[in-house]
Amino acid sequence: MSWTGWRTVSLLLACTGMLLATAPTLARDTQYSATVPVADRSEAARGAAVRQALGDVLARLSGDPAILRQAGSAALLSKANRYLQQYQYEGDETPGVPGALALRAGFDGAALEADMRQQGLPLWGRTRPPALIWLAVDDGRRRYLLGADTDDEVYRELSKAASRQGLELILPLNDLQDQALLGYNDVADVSLDKVRRASQRYASEVILVGRLQASGSQWGSQWRLQAPGGDSQWQTGMATLGVTLDQGLAKAAEGLTPHAPAQNLAGQSASQLMLRIEGVAGLGDYARISEYLSGLAPVRSVALDNVQGQRVEFRLDVQGGAAGLEQTLALGGILEHAATTDGAGVQTYRLRR
Repeated sequence: MSWTGWRTVSLLLACTGMLLATAPTLARDTQYSATVPVADRSEAARGAAVRQALGDVLARLSGDPAILRQAGSAALLSKANRYLQQYQYEGDETPGVPGALALRAGFDGAALEADMRQQGLPLWGRTRPPALIWLAVDDGRRRYLLGADTDDEVYRELSKAASRQGLELILPLNDLQDQALLGYNDVADVSLDKVRRASQRYASEVILVGRLQASGSQWGSQWRLQAPGGDSQWQTGMATLGVTLDQGLAKAAEGLTPHAPAQNLAGQSASQLMLRIEGVAGLGDYARISEYLSGLAPVRSVALDNVQGQRVEFRLDVQGGAAGLEQTLALGGILEHAATTDGAGVQTYRLRR
C-alpha cells in the first residue's frame, strides 16, 4: 500500500469515531444478547431464562422465527451455558407481578455462529443497517419528540425493544437545528416530506417514523419505514408499552431483512477474495462499507488492502466462495456490480447512492 493510501486510511479511521458520535444509538453491539423475564434468582430459573434468551438470539441471527423447531437449534440450546459470557438481573423480584424481574444474557457470538454453521442452521449475519428514528410520543400528559436529551420510560422501553429485535436505532439530537425543521405534528402525521429534510444531516439510508399514543396504561402506535428496499407502513393495537414497541420494531426488523432464504453455510469451504469498491467519497462511505462487509454471514474476516482515491480494496476470507458472496451482496442492495473486469480476479463493485 502506498504512503498516500495509508495516510488516507489513517484519517478515515481517526474520523470515523467522530462521525458515529454525532448522534447516540440504541442497541449497538446487542446482536448476541437478549433480555427475557425470569421467575426468580434461583439457579433453575436462571438456566431456563438463559435458554430462552439464546433462543431469541438464534432467531435473530437466522432471520427465522421458526428456527427453534429445527434439530440443530435443540442441540445448541441444550448447552446454552457454554455460550454464556455474562448475565445480569434487571428489575426487582415482586411476588404476584409477572415480568417484574428480567435477566439479560450475553453470548459468545463467534462460537455460536461457528456451531450454527456446523449444525447446518442458516445465518443472516449482521446486515441490517442502523435506522434513524423519529418518534412522536403522546403519553396523555404531554406531547414531545424522543431525542438524545430524553430519559424516560419510553426511551428505556425503546432501548429494550431494539435490543430484542436486533436493531440499531439512531436517535436525533433534537437540538435547535432539528427543532427548526420538525415539530411534534410533523412526525405524528407519519409523513416523510419534512422528515427527509431533517434527516439529511444524519446521513442514514434508513428512516423510521413512529407515533406512540397512550390511553391509560395501554399504548397504540403507527409506523412508517423508508429503506433501500422500499417504503412500508403499519400500526399496532392497544397493548402495554413494551409489547407495543416490540410489535412495531419487529415489523421494522422484517423490513430490513432481505426477503430471500438465509444462507446455509454448513460444509462450505472458506477462500480468500479481493473486493474492490468504487465511489468511496469520504469517511462516511468507508465506515458504512467496512461495517457492512464485516456483518455479512459468509464473511469470516475483512482486511483493508489498498486505497487509491475513491477506490478501496479489501481482502476477504469468505465461506462459500465468490458465488456465495455475490448472492449476499445482491440481496443487500448497498453495492452493485461494476461493469469493469479485472484479469487478476478482483471483483469490482460500486457503492449505491
